[in-house]
Amino acid sequence: KDTLLASVQSVLTDTVQSGIKSYSEAVRSSSDANQISQDTLKYVVKAAVQEEDRGKNVMMFGVPEGESEDLSLKVQEVFSELGMKPSADVCRVGKTGNGARPRPVKIIFSCTTTARHVLVQARKLRDSARFQNVFIRADRTLEERAAHKLLIEEVKRKREEEPGKKHYIKGGSVVTEEKLADTDT
Repeated sequence: KDTLLASVQSVLTDTVQSGIKSYSEAVRSSSDANQISQDTLKYVVKAAVQEEDRGKNVMMFGVPEGESEDLSLKVQEVFSELGMKPSADVCRVGKTGNGARPRPVKIIFSCTTTARHVLVQARKLRDSARFQNVFIRADRTLEERAAHKLLIEEVKRKREEEPGKKHYIKGGSVVTEEKLADTDT
C-alpha cells in the first residue's frame, strides 16, 4: 500500500509540476508577458489534457501476434501472472508488419492509479518463465521515446566503458553507482 500511495503521490506531483512548467514556458515565450495568445493557451491546455490521458495508458511489448487472436485474453493472462485483474481496453498499435516483431499493445485504464500500479508490478515479468519476453512500459510521446532511446544508448555505452560499475536510468538521467562486492564466504 505504501508503494501504491507513493506512486499516486508521484504521479500527481509530476502532473501538477508539468502543468505549471508548461504554463510558465507559455508565459515566457509570449512576446508580451501580460498577454497570452488564445492559441498558446489552447496549446498548453491541450498538452496538459493529453498528458493526463496518456497517464492512464501503458504499452505492452512482446505479446505474440496471430491472425485471429483474443487480445484481451492474452493481456489478462499477463496480468494474472502479476497477480492483478484490472479492467482495460486493449488494442494493437502500428502497421501490420512482416511478422518479425509483434506490434505493441496499448492498454487503456480508467484511471492513472491502475496504470501506475501495473507499471510497479511489471518487473515481476522478468522472473516469469512464460512472460520473460513481455515488457510493460509507460505510454510515451514521440519526443519522450526519442529521449529515452538516447538514455538507453548512453547506459549501454557506459556499461561497456565501465563494467565494474552499475548504470541505470532514474528520473530521466543516467545514474552510476559502484557495484557492491559479493560477501560470499
